[in-house]
Amino acid sequence: MSDSDTDFSSVVGKDFQEFVNLSSIHCDGWGITDKSGEVVKEPVAAAKSPDFMDIIKSTKADGSLLHLRWATSGLPVNKENAHPFHYGKYSFTHNGSINPPTALDEFIAPAYLKMAVGNTDSERYFLLVVQKIEELG
Repeated sequence: MSDSDTDFSSVVGKDFQEFVNLSSIHCDGWGITDKSGEVVKEPVAAAKSPDFMDIIKSTKADGSLLHLRWATSGLPVNKENAHPFHYGKYSFTHNGSINPPTALDEFIAPAYLKMAVGNTDSERYFLLVVQKIEELG
């Protein structure tokens, strides 16, 4: 969070390159969003993306969410599975694994489950959270 619209790398400062270096391990994609809800993601390591720094520098907001993906074993590396996920006024990233990825499906209403774009455990977890927020307020 920032008092004014600024880019993510400027807020993080000199430590931003260390974050980008994590993409040698978290190498299965990256994504960024801000409160506008626009999401930009790629299924490549941030450090290897020719567009990463330009997109980070051009995304100016008073708050944003940036994620480096380290895919759950067995899940495809593709744009649909990259984070963050966005629905309505909510954006979400997740580090960790829920195995099997379909373990949450029995708790997610079909109307929410059909909103899934990819097939990750993280997106399913997000859809369950959104469902519960909308059910319980």
